This record gives sequence, structure tokens and C-alpha cells, in this order.
Amino acid sequence: DVRVGSGHICAIDSMGGLVCWGDGIPGELSVPVGLGPVHQVAPSDSSTCAIRAARDVYCWGDAGDLQTAVPLELTAATDITAGRRFYCALTPAGEVICWGLNNRGQRNLPVGMPPIVQISSAIDHTCAVDEDGGVWCWGYNFEGQASVPAGLPPVREVQTGSTHTCALTVAGATVCWGSFAQGHTVLLH
Repeated sequence: DVRVGSGHICAIDSMGGLVCWGDGIPGELSVPVGLGPVHQVAPSDSSTCAIRAARDVYCWGDAGDLQTAVPLELTAATDITAGRRFYCALTPAGEVICWGLNNRGQRNLPVGMPPIVQISSAIDHTCAVDEDGGVWCWGYNFEGQASVPAGLPPVREVQTGSTHTCALTVAGATVCWGSFAQGHTVLLH
């Protein structure tokens, strides 16, 4: 598994070992001694979080916006994603827990959001897929990247970019929304 942050990249080998390379801003590359096998990793712009084999979350690097302070209620995670100086994790029960920077609503979860099965964060927004294939987005919405299109059919997966979001529908179509700059939301067939 390989994950890309804004200034560094982390990869997990077949034994769960973690290696990170790139800018190396405030300790983001220094994999902590004793971290143990890693299930998933989420590099941000100045920190890194990982889900360890026991499903607990461990974070390191710059702690300026408390992005390395894992919330106490997050005792186990099945998925983790990183934005700019914030993280969101998915619990085994389908609950989303976010922490870190919240200057653009990055941690303001939608009211009434049902259990979630997949999440993705970009610079300042997050989108999630619920059990029925519905998409929920929150955070910064300047380019419409967090505005789920009306009539969006059920989806399997959602991925976020800096100013756009794309979803893979259950039927296999790709639907994107947000910024039209640089062809982000133009689909090529």
C-alpha cells in the first residue's frame, strides 16, 4: 500500500513495515521506534497517522493544530484519511471521527449521517460513502467539491482532490464534481 501526502509518501511492505520519504518537515518521515506492523497509513502535509495491526491509531510529526492528538474515543479504526493538518478515521461501527485543524469545517460532520463504509479527505474537505451507497461531504466548498450532485446514483467509492471529488457508482460509471479547472471534472472515455 502506498499513500501520498502533500510533501511526503509512505509505503507499507508485505510484513506491515512502514517507510516514508519526501520533504521531512517536523518529523513526518521519522517512523516511530516500536510502531509495529501497520495496516494503513495516512500522510498529511506535516504529520503522519497510521492504523496499527491492533487497529489503534498512532500519529507523529508536527502537532501545531492537534492533528497528532488522536481522540480518546477513537479506540479502533478500519480506515483513515488525511487532509491539510486534519485526519478522519472510520470506526468498526461506521462512525467517522475527525481531529486537527477545523478552520473550514473539516471536522463538522453532517447531521444525521448514517453508518459509513468508506472515507476520503483532500486539502480541506472530506467525503464518505454510507451503507446504501449515498455520499456525504463536509468542509470547504469554494469550488463545489463538497456539494454532492442531486440525483447521484448509489456509489461504491469516493475519492477527493484539492478542489474536486469523484465517485465510482455501483453501475461502474465515474461521476466528478467541483472545479472544472485543468480538466478535473471532465471524464475521458
